[in-house]
Amino acid sequence: MTSGEVIKISKKDNSVKYIKKEPVTTTDIFNFQKIENELEETEKGILKKENINKKKKKVKLSKATFKDCERDDGLHLNLQYVTEEYEDITTLHLPMEIQERKDLVPTKLLCDYLEMLESVWVFNHEFMCRSKIDAIFACALRSHANGQKSKLRAFGEVNNSCETAGVSYRGFVDYMIGSGQFKDSPASKIDSFIIAVEAKREWPDQAVAQVITEAGCLLKNRLKAGKKTPVFAILTNSRFFKFYAIDIKGVVYSSGSEIKLVKGKSWESSKSLKLIWKWLYWFFNSMKLISPRCSTTELSDERINENIEAISKHFGSEQSDQDGFDRVSTE
Repeated sequence: MTSGEVIKISKKDNSVKYIKKEPVTTTDIFNFQKIENELEETEKGILKKENINKKKKKVKLSKATFKDCERDDGLHLNLQYVTEEYEDITTLHLPMEIQERKDLVPTKLLCDYLEMLESVWVFNHEFMCRSKIDAIFACALRSHANGQKSKLRAFGEVNNSCETAGVSYRGFVDYMIGSGQFKDSPASKIDSFIIAVEAKREWPDQAVAQVITEAGCLLKNRLKAGKKTPVFAILTNSRFFKFYAIDIKGVVYSSGSEIKLVKGKSWESSKSLKLIWKWLYWFFNSMKLISPRCSTTELSDERINENIEAISKHFGSEQSDQDGFDRVSTE
């Protein structure tokens, strides 16, 4: 076809249209080839990603095992302090200054609410058990705000999926606690959370692996976002509570034997409820010390690093169990 050739086009209505075809230039050919190459590279990238994902092991958080936590191409967590040998040994220590504070006691609102639940609720289902958990966390968060507008919020059923070199972790966490600035879109701001909470009606061994995996995914997601801070986790079935922390190296620490929540003569005098309350206070306070989003004051990078160092002093096996409370005894 020569340059500027006129083409006759006949339409269905028997009308005729004439158009002038412009010549194809060297630039046009170059652009066509460039677009074709870009499309080819895009397709190759998509296929490569699909092939990589096919090769990855897929792990549901609800089915995670300790091996899934330890995989070198996965979360690569160090579970030394959560093995059977360390099951009842405290490697995450509640600071003595918090243990000794007599003003850190559960609110009357919480005690009255627990009393009410106990009088009318049958705790035979996970949903029923969660009502007690909801009350404890809600009152603890509200109390920690101390009359100020708190930046801490609890979110439910948060997508905590995580991709590593060899494993695709998929699933949701029962509760996540973090910055309230992003309360409308928690899934897109997973790195704004610092505490993962798993609620179980029963207390199977798998629940421990599950909550540690969830916290490990949270740590990975935060590290990917450039946030080099520890993360925390809580496992509870409303009767027992256990607290965990993971440092940025992936070492997991535990509060030791489960804390058994027992009413005793009254909820106001319950030693176990007071202890759980203090653990929550420490976790919430730690969040505000290492996360600018959660803090009510300005935090410089230097101050954050100092706070992380101070908090990390309570991680490890060299300290003794200082809370002086028999965690599995009744009151």
